[in-house]
Amino acid sequence: MYVNNNKSVTQNTELKLQSIIKNSTAFKAIISGHIYRVGDAVDDFRVLSINSKQVVLANDDKQIKLELYDYEIKK
Repeated sequence: MYVNNNKSVTQNTELKLQSIIKNSTAFKAIISGHIYRVGDAVDDFRVLSINSKQVVLANDDKQIKLELYDYEIKK
């Protein structure tokens, strides 16, 4: 059985990581229907990093991770 532990919606916002795209030079993320790159502003946050599994956002007060398809296999 697969259990979806998708933590893409943060507690303080309604941001949802929908997809991560990799081209020849960099990653891009689709968050709540909009495309972002590292350095872009997302609401009150700035995109710090994007990799194949997650996006890290930060502002002056906190840092959040939006994870993509975090599945666990349970028996």
